[in-house]
Amino acid sequence: MFPRARRHHLIVQELDRELLVYDEERHRAHRLNESSSLVWRLCDGERSIDDITRLVTAALDAPMDREVVWLVLARLEEAHLLDQALLRPPAIGAISRREAIAMGLAGAAALLEGCGVDSVTAPSPRAASAPVDSALSSSARVSPMADPSPGPSPFPSLEPSPSPSPSPSPSPSPSPPPPANCEGDHPASQAINKKTCVQKKSNKDAEKKTAENQTQGDAKEEAQGFADQECKKLNCGDEKKANCVRKGVGYKLRFDGCTVDAAATTCPVPSLPPRPIGANEVAYTCTWTVVQISCTCKQS
Repeated sequence: MFPRARRHHLIVQELDRELLVYDEERHRAHRLNESSSLVWRLCDGERSIDDITRLVTAALDAPMDREVVWLVLARLEEAHLLDQALLRPPAIGAISRREAIAMGLAGAAALLEGCGVDSVTAPSPRAASAPVDSALSSSARVSPMADPSPGPSPFPSLEPSPSPSPSPSPSPSPSPPPPANCEGDHPASQAINKKTCVQKKSNKDAEKKTAENQTQGDAKEEAQGFADQECKKLNCGDEKKANCVRKGVGYKLRFDGCTVDAAATTCPVPSLPPRPIGANEVAYTCTWTVVQISCTCKQS
């Protein structure tokens, strides 16, 4: 079993060592404690349950049993935060968190702290203006499987997209209307800076190439999110009038190079807390720029 975390139509915000996740499709807000957020971030579709258990144990510096990781995954599945259904062992679904603690399963207490995965429905329009923390601390908590009621987002202070907002161009011009065939390419400007650490070598060009390769995947993922947002505005923003239906989004990403970050003291680690830079390592900041996006549409 290789669980994969759901990434689409979610707004994610870090709060101390917890994660606040808002589901735009179901109008649900979920709060993940430290252990649950680590498990969710490690679900990349390539790591097994044993891999996730080992990495969470190392990150928390505390033992965590495989059965407890299964309990976390079951809660994430109920909250619709996984891409696919779990084929969980029969015994897992029958064990509650408190029973896991009573059985002495390592890591169960960390899961129970903060309730692991807390969920609330979207508030009324009046309640939506309240701060995020007060909405989540409400006593009216419901099961993640209950049908949500449509309503405004409970995150009025968050940006509409988890990806960084595009930098405005010096002389912005109005977005052109959709072409007759609902297709077109448009210039874009979005700087994406990614940091990584590589082993020191005598060949500096080899170091930079390694840094480029290590940051390329994350840059592409961020560029795709930016292209999705811009495509909605530039190509199919008036779909009803133009009879357009969006069917594809593309982008062009330019690599601008990597430079040594002499002031850096930690290395970023995907899905885990940063670690100190090693004696034989050097930190690089690599810059990528989205220079063009395209949206392909069809006439409805």
